Amino acid sequence: IVLEYTDEEFELVTEALKNHSGSKEQIFFKLLGL
Repeated sequence: IVLEYTDEEFELVTEALKNHSGSKEQIFFKLLGL
């Protein structure tokens, strides 16, 4: 998966990654509701 986002969105993603446990893939699937 290739994700494109603005600097502002990147900050939100970075914060979300800090607040969740697991691999980046697991976190993205969880946040995307997959």
